[in-house]
Amino acid sequence: MAEDARKLLIVEDDRGLQKQLKWCFDGYDVLFAEDRESALGELRRHQPAVVLQDLGLPPDPEGVSEGFATLQEILQAAPATKVIVVTGAAQGIGAALTDRCVSLGARVVAIRMTLTAPGCGMGDILRQDLHDAVAALPGVGKVDVTLVFDPPWDPSKMSDEAKLQLNMF
Repeated sequence: MAEDARKLLIVEDDRGLQKQLKWCFDGYDVLFAEDRESALGELRRHQPAVVLQDLGLPPDPEGVSEGFATLQEILQAAPATKVIVVTGAAQGIGAALTDRCVSLGARVVAIRMTLTAPGCGMGDILRQDLHDAVAALPGVGKVDVTLVFDPPWDPSKMSDEAKLQLNMF
């Protein structure tokens, strides 16, 4: 079982990010999957203790529906697996997105929050507010919120659901 504990499954369709993540986890046996079917196959074959998962997966790489379906199936197939959701998908509804991840069983949350400008004086306050809101959710073990300015944010990055919640239609 100690050997299995060193296995890490990364579910990510971007090959550039796959290479970067492999480099970050040099001490692990890193496995990759680009979609739900390959993720479940790797999960069954290798039984990794940890899965690092993006939500924007094909055939819905700009949304989160396929990512949530994959997350749910991973946790149904292997309930003891620790899932870390790391995604740039659906930025702008971070707390709602995180709440849904946790309700499905994810326990460690990493959020990359895009701001409109590097000089935004509210950046640290917004980061802390989001961190505190997510950390207060039942079952969350760890929260990491990172501010990024790339890609530049604009309303086209928001899902229709987020725009509707913010009366942007």
